[in-house]
Amino acid sequence: MPDLTPRQLAKLPLTDRHLTRHERRNLAVVLRCFVGYSAMYQQMGVNWDWASAVEKH
Repeated sequence: MPDLTPRQLAKLPLTDRHLTRHERRNLAVVLRCFVGYSAMYQQMGVNWDWASAVEKH
């Protein structure tokens, strides 16, 4: 499968099915990591203002 750009990924349709138990566990791990890294970077003084400049189409 070729790599997709963020713009291409954003255009993909969302599924209307429920996540499997395995998918929910994977999502929980990813979200915990994101929250942990976000907190760590904020403690290091990283400015997250760049995120509001990202195109959200």
